[in-house]
Formats: sequence, structure tokens, C-alpha cells
Amino acid sequence: MQTSKIVIVVFSLLLMVVIFGFEKNGVGSDIQSHCCPFESLDSPIRTYIIAGQSNASPMAPADNLNTAYENVQPCVFYYKSPITGIEFLEPGVNSSTISGVVGLEASLGYSLYKKYQEPILLFRYSIGGSALVPNPFENKVWSVGKQEHILSLRKNMGNLMLEANANGKNLSMEGMVWVQGEKDSGYGVTDTVYREELTELVEHTRNFLGTPDMPVSIVRINASHDSDSLGVAWIRKAQEDFTAMDPYAFLINMDDFGYDPNSIPHYTAEGYWEMGIRAADPL
Repeated sequence: MQTSKIVIVVFSLLLMVVIFGFEKNGVGSDIQSHCCPFESLDSPIRTYIIAGQSNASPMAPADNLNTAYENVQPCVFYYKSPITGIEFLEPGVNSSTISGVVGLEASLGYSLYKKYQEPILLFRYSIGGSALVPNPFENKVWSVGKQEHILSLRKNMGNLMLEANANGKNLSMEGMVWVQGEKDSGYGVTDTVYREELTELVEHTRNFLGTPDMPVSIVRINASHDSDSLGVAWIRKAQEDFTAMDPYAFLINMDDFGYDPNSIPHYTAEGYWEMGIRAADPL
């Protein structure tokens, strides 16, 4: 009888240790246990922009999301529209208006949180299928260019700042990731023209935010995207030249991760995960 009691006590203690270990490592724990609600955070809050066309948006099934994010549960907030507002980032849940998809936001937030050990706010504005240089021969709905990207930035950033201010918070704009160029590569935009438009977009963004030295990660379009196309070579050269000329711009290479064959020109979840890590590195 005494032996049975000892066994039960030992088993109970071991069970408590296991449960405590899971909670301590974040498995099954509540993210808010180590991350205050947004309105309780100290100001200013480190804020990063994700912008461009569809590859700046969540596009891959989240089934294979890297478990490192789930284990660490970084304190990352996310803003994609005034409808959803500022919320905890839950990759694959609220990354997009479509549930079950993920993009570079997961590993970008994860990497920045690990790097700075403080709450991170990601602000995404992206226009799927958009160009930086409008195509005069295309339907106006899709003929989006630099000006539309600038207007989208100003409008959505204004909404974000209004919500942050309503919570008594200031934002510190720390960096930007630009993921775009596939659209322009399809209709003869030269490297000179694209580089000039990209330069103006980045300069306007920095001036609008009052951050002349804000670092920008430029994700170069993949070499596998219509690799025989002169247009692809032009856009890649423009991105290389821009980052060589701008001391605060950094070229992010993704050539070792091809596109998802079922969703060209988008990446797999693994590709987006690596993209976010690489984009975060210089920010």
C-alpha cells in the first residue's frame, strides 16, 4: 500500500514537470502570457512595412509552417486593414483575409523579435498583380503603378497611425521589405525605367515617414521566373543597381528557392519562411 502511494506521488510530480516544461517552452501556452495587449505596450513600437505585389501577401498553404514560430510564439502584431485593425499575428489564421495561407510575415516577425527582444508591429500593404510601371496597353483595373502604391501606403499608414494614436502609442518606422517586379518583367520595362521608379517610391516612402535612413530589403525576382525573358533580366538588373546605389537598400536573393510549381510565380511555405529570415537580417 505504501509503495503504491509513493508511485502515485512520483508519477504526479513527473506529470507536473512535463506540463511545466511544455508551458515554459511555449507549446500550448497563451501568447499573451509573455506579450502584453497592444494598448499596454511601451511606446514607440518597432514597426516594419511589407509591400509590393502578391508575393508580399500570404499565398502558400500554412500546413508546413515552420514550427519554430509556434514554439517561440514571438510578440508580433499585425496590421493589414482598418477592418481587422491591429491584432496578434497568428500565421495561417489572420495573416490574410483568406484563412489557411501564410507568407513572409511569419518568419519576418519571428526573426525581428528574436533580434531585438521587443514587440514588433508588421504593417502590410500589397496590391496583387500590380506593376511599378503601369502598362498603357493593359486593362486599367490591373494597370497599377508607382502612384497607386504610394497612395495605398499613405492611406493605409494613416489608418494605422490613427489606431495606434487612439491607443496612446507612437510608432518607430524601422524598415521596409519590397517584394515586387514579376508584373513589370512581362511587358518590356527596361532596367533604367524600373530603377528610376523604385528609387522614387523608396524616397517618397522615407520622406513621408520622416525616416531618410530607413533600411529597405529588396527581394529580387526569382531567376526561374521565365528565365529566358529579357524583361526578367532587366528587372533583376534594376534591383541590383538600385541596392548598389542606395546605402540603406539591401538585395535579398531567393534564387535557391524556386516558385511553387502549382502556384507560379508564388513560393511554397518553406520559401516564404526563408524569405522572411533573409529580409529581416539587414533591418
